[in-house]
Amino acid sequence: MAGLINRIRRFTHILGPGMLFAAAAIGGSHLIQSTRGGANYGFMLIIVVILISFIKYPFFEFGQRFTAVTQKNLLQGYAELGRWTLFLYFALTIGRAFLTIATVSFITANVAGYIIGATISPLVFSIAILSFCASFIFIGHYVWLERTIKVVLLILGISTIAAFIIAWPENIERVHQTPMPDLWNLTTLGFLLAFMGWLPAPLEFSIWTSLWTKRRQRLSQSHLTRKEVMIDFNVGYIFTAVLAMVFIGLGTLVMYGSGEVLAESGVKFIEELITMYTAHIGTWSQLIIEIVALTTMFSTTITCLDAYPRAISNTLFLAYPSMKKYYQLMYWYSVLILFFGSIILSGYFIKGMHDLLGITTTMAFLAAPLYAYLNYRVVTHDDIMPKEFQPGKWMRIWSLFGIFFLTSVGILFVTWHIWAE
Repeated sequence: MAGLINRIRRFTHILGPGMLFAAAAIGGSHLIQSTRGGANYGFMLIIVVILISFIKYPFFEFGQRFTAVTQKNLLQGYAELGRWTLFLYFALTIGRAFLTIATVSFITANVAGYIIGATISPLVFSIAILSFCASFIFIGHYVWLERTIKVVLLILGISTIAAFIIAWPENIERVHQTPMPDLWNLTTLGFLLAFMGWLPAPLEFSIWTSLWTKRRQRLSQSHLTRKEVMIDFNVGYIFTAVLAMVFIGLGTLVMYGSGEVLAESGVKFIEELITMYTAHIGTWSQLIIEIVALTTMFSTTITCLDAYPRAISNTLFLAYPSMKKYYQLMYWYSVLILFFGSIILSGYFIKGMHDLLGITTTMAFLAAPLYAYLNYRVVTHDDIMPKEFQPGKWMRIWSLFGIFFLTSVGILFVTWHIWAE
């Protein structure tokens, strides 16, 4: 018994950056995109989640492999490829940072506003939520963030799976009787392309996980083995993919074939989403559904508000080494800039949450081939990665196929936009 307890303690100690990855990934893509996907296309969308999770996996693995072997974060690997990679990454990150934080904080504000029955603007809630997250990070730093996220994900996992199990008996009959939708049209193509952009997570998250892993090792002054680093990440990655499938299942059970259509934006969307869930599962389940929605979005908001400033600060001092002594200052300046910029952006899109989410997911997908290529180059470059730790033949083939797939679908997405217009 003592041995089992020690193993459990060791396992929970290992978990950290992988859980932060899951918390950042399980957000609007799951609560909104996956639910909407299940409502429109049913369980078949689970195949898409499995496919895109398989295709993206090597590039996330490369980031963790590099950090575990070299004790450097992935941005340092980019820098060794050439300084141009840092400038390119910075340009991509600045644009995505404001959009992502604005999106997730605004959705969180809509959820919180509906739950407590507030009548004030979601923008006010968005400011309050971002203020709380920034204060929390400032006081507790990485340690508080990691500990809190483990608890939040536990609650999220239990409540989401419970909601799915409860919804199954009452709704599966209707799902079986609903004919398959027409998949061969431009609307479906556009949705699937954007859907894959954020599932199971954008490829830039490979950099975040690498930064969190390095930060954790510096704080704990302990060196996790490569095996332990990969266990942590794999648990988070699988958890993220499985939760996406569960949300698709919930959307399918509650809305597929029901003829009900969700609003496109704002508080109305969140209200209709929670109302539909409780109507089909039972009014007694409303608290569970509200916990699912709120924990999903809050965990994403707080992790993004830490990850983007961390990535921006590291990029700047790697590009300009003389600025390294100002790292902590740059980090907090980045938090403040993203805080105010995201609020302004949320105010602009206050009546178009769906538009904001669509722009964010689209940018994530179009940037995916670039991150995939850079991660591949870092771990296959003889001057950057020790040869004995480089990926083997089949992993290289797997990743090259992934780069080809992501590039092809990105081109297809641009073509679809031009054609649709």
